[in-house]
Amino acid sequence: MRLISLERVRDPEGALLELLDPEQNAHFLDHFLDVPIDLSKVLFVCTANNIDRLPASAKAAMVDLDSSETAAEGSIELKNEYLRLADALKVFEHAVDGGSTREESREVAEKFTVDESNLSDYVEGKGGLHITGHLGRVMKESAEIAHTVAGRIMFEKEPDNLFFANSKLHLHVPEGATPKDGPSAGCTMITSLLSLAMKKPIRKDLAMTGEVTLTGRILPIGGLKEKTMAARRSQVKVIIFPEANRRDFEGHEESVKERLDVHFVDEYEQIFELAFGDDH
Repeated sequence: MRLISLERVRDPEGALLELLDPEQNAHFLDHFLDVPIDLSKVLFVCTANNIDRLPASAKAAMVDLDSSETAAEGSIELKNEYLRLADALKVFEHAVDGGSTREESREVAEKFTVDESNLSDYVEGKGGLHITGHLGRVMKESAEIAHTVAGRIMFEKEPDNLFFANSKLHLHVPEGATPKDGPSAGCTMITSLLSLAMKKPIRKDLAMTGEVTLTGRILPIGGLKEKTMAARRSQVKVIIFPEANRRDFEGHEESVKERLDVHFVDEYEQIFELAFGDDH
């Protein structure tokens, strides 16, 4: 990682500290993509010709390693094991400009042992989502977002549950008579995926609608009255709507709203409790 000049970045120190802080980097948010990223297991290697201008707070968050010949015989502690700095520098040199020979690279590689006990630390899962059927572009994107969000929520709720990491899922939407498009099924797809992952059924009298962002926010939808009436015809008693649609619902006639238990939410976490809570 290279720090660019202070003139070109508003707060490079703050960004660096957030990356290195173990209290924050597990939930680092990429503000450009609006995507949360877990950086807690990332080893950051920062290089500099001169660290005199590096702020003291940033220095305190790092291990200062001098790559001179005298320091190369030292060692650093990494995950309760010891890795000779000289070997670490060989790996880094080879990654940057191919400086190491094949024999040297093999010698370094032999120092790292991967077996059943630590395989999950090095190998990513083979999970994924395959989408087929008569879906429009927006709904396909919504399904992909739902898969990503469901995986993140599953990791937060049950860290040992590797369903999304190891399962190849196939989502098929039959063509039927009406083309399917739009983002309003996002929260429903997330809930279905989580139910599958946890092997836990969703309450039978529940219906929901709402677009979901990558960070789990629930956005407003259209066709509220039609969706409410469809739920009533299906004998649904409990409906979840986006908070931003509250005024739309309250403006409908009483004959549409009566005898319905309606919940308005703005975060998926609220839907999770309603769908999987112990009180249903």
